[in-house]
Amino acid sequence: MGWGSGNYTLWTFQATFINTKFTNLSNNYDYTAIRQAASGAKVALVLVMANSREDYIIVDRNEGDRNNLIFWQNGDALIAEVASVNPNTIIVINPAGLPGQEPGNAITDMLYGKINPSGKSVFTWRKNRTDWGVDVFFGLSYMTFEYSNLKIEKKDVGPYTPTMGKTLSALTLSSENYTAEDLSFLADFTVLPGYIYPWENAYTV
Repeated sequence: MGWGSGNYTLWTFQATFINTKFTNLSNNYDYTAIRQAASGAKVALVLVMANSREDYIIVDRNEGDRNNLIFWQNGDALIAEVASVNPNTIIVINPAGLPGQEPGNAITDMLYGKINPSGKSVFTWRKNRTDWGVDVFFGLSYMTFEYSNLKIEKKDVGPYTPTMGKTLSALTLSSENYTAEDLSFLADFTVLPGYIYPWENAYTV
């Protein structure tokens, strides 16, 4: 499912929370209402995200690639406000892109243990530098598991050192000299508004 391609989208506040009194707040800047709702809740959920987009949708002044590591829609401040009044704050971060048309049911099913989240994050959320590169348990589920007849062999592994390689030079795919007319739109080409094309629509000779 691409952007807006599903028949419907069921968000978290529309999902069924089993035997739970649920209050949804959609204004990330109303700190008074946020603190009031979070302080009286047994558990507070904060859903945040930020990703890169194509250059025709602008969110928080991000026209394409992200400008920084800040969450969209005041997400960083929202987390701080909720966590300041509720110690049982669960932060839900969507790092993998589009969640499909039923993100609400998917999130609630994982929170209530209806399905196994599998623990396969696309990258490691580290607390310390030493958290990276640990292969044991990586990608396994959060459920209980058993091992038998293990054979463990100790390996001397040196400290982690980041790569110092350099990016290769860009390839030269063509040495031809093009004129401005060569780079203009093709004849009888129908231009759709909002799309980016590889041709020039204005030039100066």
